[in-house]
Amino acid sequence: MFIAIPLENKPSWQSPPWMTVLLIAINCLVFWVWQGGEERAAERASKTYAHTALPAIEVPAFVKYLDAQSRNPDSRIQPQMVRMVQGLQKNQDYGQIYLLMQQEGRFRRQLLAGEVIQAGDPLHAEWQAARARFAPLEPKPFTTRWAMSYEAGAGLQPLQALTSIFLHGSTGHLLGNMVFLFLFGFTLEMALGAGLYLCFYLAAGVSASLFAGLFYAGSGSYGLGASGAIAGLMAMYVVLYRMRRIRFFYMLAFYFNYATWPALVVLPVWMGFELAQHFLGQQGVAYMAHFGGLLAGGLLMALYLQLRRKESVVEVAARDKQQAQAQSAALAAAVQRAQKHTDALAFELAAPAWRQAAKLAPADAAILRAWFESARHAPGSEDF
Repeated sequence: MFIAIPLENKPSWQSPPWMTVLLIAINCLVFWVWQGGEERAAERASKTYAHTALPAIEVPAFVKYLDAQSRNPDSRIQPQMVRMVQGLQKNQDYGQIYLLMQQEGRFRRQLLAGEVIQAGDPLHAEWQAARARFAPLEPKPFTTRWAMSYEAGAGLQPLQALTSIFLHGSTGHLLGNMVFLFLFGFTLEMALGAGLYLCFYLAAGVSASLFAGLFYAGSGSYGLGASGAIAGLMAMYVVLYRMRRIRFFYMLAFYFNYATWPALVVLPVWMGFELAQHFLGQQGVAYMAHFGGLLAGGLLMALYLQLRRKESVVEVAARDKQQAQAQSAALAAAVQRAQKHTDALAFELAAPAWRQAAKLAPADAAILRAWFESARHAPGSEDF
């Protein structure tokens, strides 16, 4: 595990990072209200499930399904999971098996579609009646509905690519992500402004979800969590500061220390770590979502800085042109005023007027000559 946390900035509560705080509040609300409500309903349903006729019919089929899946080398279901469920079956812990069954989307869809306990099965009628009685007690799916599905044939899922970044798998998952969201979010919100910061956060999160979907499609699991969007913020941070030396706290496995590095150096280290974890086959964490977030966030910030630099060049050129036009207009007015006094032979007024024109165009020979011609009529004057 590699973690690097910048220690350079502190939030200003005179202009608080309210968008970052709002994002944290939304994540917490979704987890503790909607996801928590679904979890509590599932717990209640699991206790009822254990006392119905369903476990005797469905659990053996579930164990058989898990065993078949574990024999597939590309499956995320491992033999130890099968042994665990077999142990729960032996101890008649049907409530816990029900909760595990809820998480296996493919099996549950096949079960409810009548593909597991089929019409020709001797227990089909009994199963159908028990299912009809139990179904109203089951919670309506929330997490699996709005998370990214990695089932075969799930498709692109643009809506879930957005909604999944507000879902979390556990309290620890949520709190860990919210800490990093605050650490990187408030700095970027101050730099970009609340509106642009929110757009970049959502764009990085959606990109991370879609990128992960390319690699985990067909694995049978689902993706959720703000970590892809937060990885995007991390990349934006280091691209924003580029070669500026930033003090980081870092931890590599069990070793931790402080170091001062050019900010941009951290980006390839983060990306390399996520790639290594993916190819080492680590289970349970969507490392390619993190990689996709880092990639999207870095590109977004680089593009933004490039556009802002070009915009600045255009603004400077426009300002210079405006100043030149104003100076030209002022010179023309000064020459016109001086020439008017000269034509009227009012040399005592013409000489100071030509002096003002000469200040605007000190290298203009015609103005200097006109100033001299007016001043020579009063040899004792300051102008002469």
